[in-house]
Amino acid sequence: MTSSQHSPELHALSRKTSYACITLIVWCLFWETVGAPLQHAGYWLALKGFLLLPLLPKLWRGERYTYQVLSLLILLYVLEGLLRTFSDTAPSRYFAVIELLLSTLIFIWVNQFALKTKAAKPQREKKNRKMSWLLYAIILLIAMNLTLPSTHSSLIGAEDANYIHFKTALEWLTAALVIPYVSLIVFYRFKTTESTSDRS
Repeated sequence: MTSSQHSPELHALSRKTSYACITLIVWCLFWETVGAPLQHAGYWLALKGFLLLPLLPKLWRGERYTYQVLSLLILLYVLEGLLRTFSDTAPSRYFAVIELLLSTLIFIWVNQFALKTKAAKPQREKKNRKMSWLLYAIILLIAMNLTLPSTHSSLIGAEDANYIHFKTALEWLTAALVIPYVSLIVFYRFKTTESTSDRS
């Protein structure tokens, strides 16, 4: 279903969400390049804004599956905003607060849109989609961990407290997602094997 087939309320909601995503992209780019970039991270973190770019045309058209994808992806921005609001110092903290507010607003609007356009879908299809996008988030976090310098690197000094807090929290967040994901995979694999053996 596209925006031309939606009610005026859903049409307005898709426009608000699209504009908020564009604002968040611009804000992230400005923050990590000019506003208050983290030392030693280079401009790598500025690329996080581009993650939302491929979704914009479909968000504008009001495609429901894209809103479901964004409802998971936007949580990365919510988590980063929350983390850096408390770990960073000014002025980076102020940028993090705005990111947190914007991403939370997008999360609310995205879920409103998804709920208002909800249609019955097979339970297995829902699980597969959620698992695939959780894997996408984990791969992204692992890539960030591998690319950014370690907190034990000779490049990092005691004065880089913001970066040390951010990198440490990023490592914990990655572990917190990887362990449940692997556990779920093992659980579903066991359940599938068990149900197959029962049928035979």
